[in-house]
Amino acid sequence: MDGTTLGQQELIDQADAAMRQSKRAGRDRVTRWSEYGSASPDAKGCANTPRSSRGILARQIMTNYVPCMPENLSVGQAAEMLVEYGLSSVPVINQNGELTGMISERDLLDALGTESGWFKPIKELSTTPVLQYEPQTSAQVIFDFLCRAQLRRVVIVRARKPVGIISRGSFLRLLVIT
Repeated sequence: MDGTTLGQQELIDQADAAMRQSKRAGRDRVTRWSEYGSASPDAKGCANTPRSSRGILARQIMTNYVPCMPENLSVGQAAEMLVEYGLSSVPVINQNGELTGMISERDLLDALGTESGWFKPIKELSTTPVLQYEPQTSAQVIFDFLCRAQLRRVVIVRARKPVGIISRGSFLRLLVIT
């Protein structure tokens, strides 16, 4: 770089900042840190962090109802449920109610393309691991993650059981209400 030795975390922070800048500029591009310099305002967090999320905990903005699907549900049954409730994805739980994965419209569409796909249990298709946070997690931590990731939502768990969901829309509602 410029003759200075950078620590591992600083390199990761700079690569992360360059990635976010590149995403904001458009798809299919390569961004070098030197294009933005070490003074990038976005180096350690998201741009335009909502002030209203500071000091707020996940439990204060999460949804209070989480529709879940049992992992032994068939793909066909899961597809009907998503359509009926107008959902794009839901947590998948085991017989003890513990989070084991997520299932989305896309996962189901891929399976429904085959005749035998209708009858597969969703546990064979669900995405794991699922990003999960405890209810006492700072909303700022979750906001920063959702700004960087392609994921649109995270699951809030207590004792491995889903108790809420926080999406990008949760922060939008927080901004509009406050």
